Amino acid sequence: MRKRSYRFIISKNCLQTKELIKQAFDNDHVLMGTCNVKEKKFLL
Repeated sequence: MRKRSYRFIISKNCLQTKELIKQAFDNDHVLMGTCNVKEKKFLL
């Protein structure tokens, strides 16, 4: 099965990003995203 990749940008609250990451692991998804204006990129 292929893992889906999601892109998202959360500029105000990074805690929401962490919640999305947890949901992604529960759903077996791969997340790509940026957090804050500095655009810290991460791949899980």
